[in-house]
Formats: sequence, structure tokens, C-alpha cells
Amino acid sequence: MSEGPTLRLDHVLIFAPTLDHAITRFGALTGVEAQAGGAHPDHGSVNALVSMGTSYVELIAPATGSGGGKGIEVIDYAMQCPDIEAVAAQGDALGLEVHWMDGQRIAADGTLLRWRAFMFEGHDFAGLLPFFIDWGTTPHPSATSPGGISNPRLTAFHPDAEKLELIYRQLGIGVPVMAQPEPGLRLDVLAAKGMVTFGGDGRGWKAALEADPS
Repeated sequence: MSEGPTLRLDHVLIFAPTLDHAITRFGALTGVEAQAGGAHPDHGSVNALVSMGTSYVELIAPATGSGGGKGIEVIDYAMQCPDIEAVAAQGDALGLEVHWMDGQRIAADGTLLRWRAFMFEGHDFAGLLPFFIDWGTTPHPSATSPGGISNPRLTAFHPDAEKLELIYRQLGIGVPVMAQPEPGLRLDVLAAKGMVTFGGDGRGWKAALEADPS
């Protein structure tokens, strides 16, 4: 099967038990304060954003999160899709189940944001196989969020790196994959305090939000 065109990184999701903890910890590590984004009522989550140039970091936490004192971790990421239907069809041809999850949320300033998105199901890669998004006419969050971090480098780790890398190539995902006994995601960024690395198990945003925050 032919490889897809290279897609652009849209955003990286960093999870914490509470949004306050996510913002505080992210700020301590980078010197950058994230801006409250809003809520996703359908998913029971709240977020805060920081631009990375043409992509952004989404700090995400359960809306009712009550845990504290834990770290923050990379759990998932998304790719921008100029032709989202074509990418969905490519995945379908690979035997992946396409689950559409178009959504919207109210930003902190009252603006309504809408997007088209889907994720693949029926695989064992969790958040290492990203979801895909098309913002349509909605201004991209990277252009409306505070800056301060740049040069994002995302790396995926998995014991079956060869299989995951093949799927990446076929879908046009330009994220390097390295073999490692345990799955994971790593985000390296340049921030006010220098190079900062965030890691996590890449378990996916659904699994993170559904887990017991305690």
C-alpha cells in the first residue's frame, strides 16, 4: 500500500489529576504559564493550552479531578488533516476501525470552537496511534494560545516498533518510532528554562480520563 502524505503535528496531550496541578507543574518545568482553554462536557475534561508554533500542548485533566501531588505525563497526540476523509479511508484500508468524534467547546473568552476528528480503534497501540483533526474555519489553537515553547520533538516507543512505524508511514505520520520493552511517548521542547522533556506511557486520552484519579 502506498504511503500517505506527511501530516503535521496538531497537538500533544499532557495529563494530570487536576488542571491546577498540570498548569503549576508545567509552569515550574518550562517557565511558561498555560492558558485555560475550556471544558469538554462530553468527555468530562478540562484543559489549558500553550502554543508550540504551528502546534500546541494541551494540558488535560478530569473536570472533577481531586488527586494531587502526582506528575504530568504525555498520554496522546493528534495530527492535522487537510483531507480528513482521505486519512480515515487510508486507515480503513489498513483494517483499522474509524471512530468519528466531531466536537466543540466554549473557550475561556466565550468563543465557540468546532472541529472534525476521528480516532482508530481495534488496535493495540493506545495513544501511540494518534487521533486526527480538522479545525475547518475555527482559528487554530496554536494561533490563539500563549507561546514560550518551541522546537517540539515527539518520539514514540513500542516493543513492536517495526509494525507501528509501518502504520505511521502508510498514514503519513512523521513521528520517529524506537523499540522499547514498554510503550511510551516523549516530548522534547525548548522553553524559557532550556530543553525540557516530558514522558508518559501513551495510554490514550480516553483511558487516562476513565481511570480512577485517586
